Amino acid sequence: MISRGLAKAPLEAADALGTEDAIKIVRLRSLSDQPVLFEEIYVPVGRFAGFEKLPEVAFGPLLYPVYFERYGILVKRAIDEVSFGQASEAIAKRLRIPINAPSAQSS
Repeated sequence: MISRGLAKAPLEAADALGTEDAIKIVRLRSLSDQPVLFEEIYVPVGRFAGFEKLPEVAFGPLLYPVYFERYGILVKRAIDEVSFGQASEAIAKRLRIPINAPSAQSS
């Protein structure tokens, strides 16, 4: 996990959450020490109050167990929409790939 904190959700996320008052979670996922996935996740403050203040030891490699154990929210299903484009400078840096390299993006 790179960061987490209070934020205003972008329009698409705010529509899905029903609020723009969110906690933004930024993560970098790796396989064999190679970054493969850069994520920006938004969760509603009203359902995850205090998430941004949890100690680092509260987190393992997966967020769903934290959602359930701390907030009683069981994620039974998730749908990701994947599109392809070019890596922005920020994403390219995190994934250690060239700027504008082909990349998949999910939402």
